[in-house]
Amino acid sequence: MQNLIETLYGVKSGYGHYKVSIDVDGQELSTITNNMSAIDAAFDEYYDDEDNEGRFYESREEAQEALVNEILNSNKDDVEQIYIKNNMEDAEDKHWGDVATWNERNSYDD
Repeated sequence: MQNLIETLYGVKSGYGHYKVSIDVDGQELSTITNNMSAIDAAFDEYYDDEDNEGRFYESREEAQEALVNEILNSNKDDVEQIYIKNNMEDAEDKHWGDVATWNERNSYDD
């Protein structure tokens, strides 16, 4: 989650609406949100310096996590494709590693 939070950024897109984005494996995922409580806390570098008791988000990181989750939830299909792609590459690497090992075990020296 921390890696995703580090790529989080936002741009005002209209009255009371922000486009928030993250980078997942080189692909930008974004959504439009009107969650101003999270926006205010997530992008206020002094938020944690204040007494946040009674506020909706007790820490800046909690607000950032909420925005990242909102982005991930609104991009479920893209997240699923990234997951499949990453796991297929790992599976292919493992497969070819297994083939190479099999070839080494079963090579015949004349």
